[in-house]
Amino acid sequence: EGILLTFRLTPRTTTTTTDHAEATTRHVLGRVDRLLTSLEADDLCRYLLVVALDDDEPDEARHALEQLVVGSHRAEGLYVLTNSARTTSDPFPICQIWDDMAKVAWGDGGASWVVLLGDDVEIDCPFHYQAFYEAFAAIQRRPGIQRNNDELFFGSPWWNDTTFPGFPTFPAIGREHREIYGGLIPAMHRERFVNQDLDPYLQRLYLGVGAAPPVALAKLRNARGGEGGGAARYDRVPARGNWRDWVHEAEPPMRSYYLRLCRGGFSSEIQTLPRLVDVVVPTFRLDLAVLETIVQLEVPANWRTTFLVIVDNPKKLKRDHFGDASRLEETLRRGTTNNLRVRAQEENRGASAARNRGIEESAAQWLLFLDDDIHPKRDLLHRYEDALAARLKRKGDDTVGFAGPVVFPRDELPVSQAAVLASYLTYMFEYTVDQNRDTVPWAVTANLMVRRPSIRFDVAYAKTGGGEDVDFCLRLTAQHGGKIRPVPAATVEHPFWSANPLDLASHFFCWARGDSALLARFPEWTYRSWPNVPESLAVLVPLTVLLRGDSDLRAVVSLVAVEIAAFVVSDFVVDHIALGECHHRQAVVATPGGRVSGCQKNDEEEEAALLLLRQRLEGRYTPRELFLGIPLLANAYVLILECGRLTGHVSRGHWDSVGLRFDWHCGHIPLAPSRFRRRELLKFASSLLLLAAFTLPYPDSVDEWRQA
Repeated sequence: EGILLTFRLTPRTTTTTTDHAEATTRHVLGRVDRLLTSLEADDLCRYLLVVALDDDEPDEARHALEQLVVGSHRAEGLYVLTNSARTTSDPFPICQIWDDMAKVAWGDGGASWVVLLGDDVEIDCPFHYQAFYEAFAAIQRRPGIQRNNDELFFGSPWWNDTTFPGFPTFPAIGREHREIYGGLIPAMHRERFVNQDLDPYLQRLYLGVGAAPPVALAKLRNARGGEGGGAARYDRVPARGNWRDWVHEAEPPMRSYYLRLCRGGFSSEIQTLPRLVDVVVPTFRLDLAVLETIVQLEVPANWRTTFLVIVDNPKKLKRDHFGDASRLEETLRRGTTNNLRVRAQEENRGASAARNRGIEESAAQWLLFLDDDIHPKRDLLHRYEDALAARLKRKGDDTVGFAGPVVFPRDELPVSQAAVLASYLTYMFEYTVDQNRDTVPWAVTANLMVRRPSIRFDVAYAKTGGGEDVDFCLRLTAQHGGKIRPVPAATVEHPFWSANPLDLASHFFCWARGDSALLARFPEWTYRSWPNVPESLAVLVPLTVLLRGDSDLRAVVSLVAVEIAAFVVSDFVVDHIALGECHHRQAVVATPGGRVSGCQKNDEEEEAALLLLRQRLEGRYTPRELFLGIPLLANAYVLILECGRLTGHVSRGHWDSVGLRFDWHCGHIPLAPSRFRRRELLKFASSLLLLAAFTLPYPDSVDEWRQA
């Protein structure tokens, strides 16, 4: 075992007295002596010590250290390195020093594994050496690993740091690491690490091949540093960039080496490698019951998963009984053994920023985004694993994401919520329920899994959401040239936002105001169409007031009311009567997507099944509610949404977006734009005809009719 230490034996000042310097040296050596004594509590322990001291440490202090180690019972050797000269303002480059010490321990000392400890570490395990030896041996005994006469020390088992639970603060790195990378830090990343982030980076490298087990019984406490251990002795300097992205750059040599150790070749062993999948949950609501349900999901045996809860409501976090992120994390840990991490934003920055924080906190190959208001089944992750296993075994598969249905409840819905379903505004939430689809253009982030992206969510969209999921998915598939696959079995339930029609209308207004930015950002998925109701009235009403301003006020108000009624009535008639959509909208109210599982489109079996569903609805709602109340309210929601979208265009100054429509199917249904144009043409023409019928003067006689 190579124990790597670096510390100051004397104060680094020119004003200290000789007595103070000697006292400091005795104090530091006393801590080192206690550390070595705790290491030697394991009767089988054999270790060598590699110490890195600064270039200005006096010879007397170095000699005292050597005498201490000579008196140790089980120390197999001492190597003292001298750190490069630096000024007091330079950051302490412990990562490079760690790299230098590890090379000496593996090379000159012949260490089987190395671990960087501190002289302030307190070990609480009388058999740590045996525990780590067994951890490395368990990796070597893994099925498929070739065995020979040499012991294999491959992997990164890590200490159980009680000051930072669940975090690999002190990984032990096996000697095979030197053969893979030539040193502790892969050369491509050596200059990017200063004194932070190297330990989780190394652990993540081995997690990808299932060789980073936590050694739960090997407990230690970090007296300084760590999450709860107080201030570090030096200024913390994080890695120069996001180390989580670098893990994937450094993985190929690791995987190649591991597969060379395995019998059976690449194709068979690659399937046994663990899958790194993290779950990102941005939360503003801080609904403890929902969060507990999510973090307690069953994790597939071959997954290495961390649940990342990103709090985007720091005021509520402090105000409620949680207090801070660590207390919320402690509360959520009580009901699960899953890996869990809670992080809190400094201020409310919105859902997109919270998801980006989750991406930054993860080093996984895949990320599953779940919202904090959904109700998943316990086997949700298994359904995604089924999809991953089926797709990724195909050579050259171009999948960059998976999307599960986000279904809304159907039982005992009030009219206000049934109208939401009938409006088609939530249709894309349930779009992936159809088992006949092979790809989808985008999916809502309430239930979306993606391959680790290099892009981030655009924080320019509304904090509460609206368009950012479409934007993210379209950029993701365009950048990688890949596809998003539906996973109908990976279903979560999404409760309605409210039962109050005004609250729902406000939600859709804000939603559309946000997604209106999509039209300017993705012109390739837009097309011109006839004016809708808000666009028509936005021109017609001011024009009427301007031209008839000298008339009686009541007459002007009446005329405006007639104009509004003409367009609204035509909108309703075309949607629910002229185009014969009433039955399909009822089917959507009855079942997700308006489809019956196992039935082919338009066949007799589906028609019969949908008839039964409609009959069931007739038992829940009165005919007036089913054929008038729900359709009218559904159209009202759509009109409010269109008002929000128009407001978004105007507020951004995107006047050229007025009259444009977004193809929400993004080319997956080629005829969708032309069908929508015909619908809006029919609405616009019928509105004008109806308006003319209400407003033009009627001839009083047959002669006047003929003259007209």
